[in-house]
Amino acid sequence: MKELLLRLQSDPPQSVKEMEQLYRHHPLIPDDVSDLLSILMTHSHLESICTWLIKRYQKDGKDLNPSHVSILIDNLAHLKTTHGKLHVLQILSRLHLSKALSAELIAAVEPYLNDKHKFIQASAFDAYAAAARHFPSLEAEFKQRCALVLPQANASLAVKLRRILNAKKS
Repeated sequence: MKELLLRLQSDPPQSVKEMEQLYRHHPLIPDDVSDLLSILMTHSHLESICTWLIKRYQKDGKDLNPSHVSILIDNLAHLKTTHGKLHVLQILSRLHLSKALSAELIAAVEPYLNDKHKFIQASAFDAYAAAARHFPSLEAEFKQRCALVLPQANASLAVKLRRILNAKKS
């Protein structure tokens, strides 16, 4: 962890292009994800970088283990940056979670369903929908929440909500 932390602190990437270069030159392994989660919890100024790297790791088709997922869920409420929150919500919306982790996720994303930042709100709805598949009793409530938000939603949020609702019909 020290090597990764030193690299991030001494010369933190300043753009997505630089983060992409860092990721390509130093491909992550599962132990690195554990290190990034530790850094995330102790070095808040590196939040956006850590969450982006974890998101990129997952985007490559690599799985996060249940303990990593649990840490992300537990720390969602403590994230400070818009990018950090957005990255974590995007990660969590793409996972196939156990019923127990899904229940934790539903509780964790609840405050973000009304977030003023529409991308965060859209990603929260996406994560909620992914987790709620384990709980059929939540389906009617979820559809009602979407219906309440949809009339005042901006275009990107409206598209996301319609996509979620259409996927639920399938």
